[in-house]
Amino acid sequence: MGLGRSQIKCRECGKEIKDFKYTAMPEWDISEYLCGICYSKRLSEYYIKHEGKDKK
Repeated sequence: MGLGRSQIKCRECGKEIKDFKYTAMPEWDISEYLCGICYSKRLSEYYIKHEGKDKK
């Protein structure tokens, strides 16, 4: 039997988040938590996208 803790799932991949849960950046318009892998992917995409805009 569990201790009554609800499972928190990643908004992107749906896997249960067991350790640290990441809060999305406000620009992403995501209210749920992300796992570390999905957060890293989103962060990389965000900065690559904005880096391209800055070079123009």
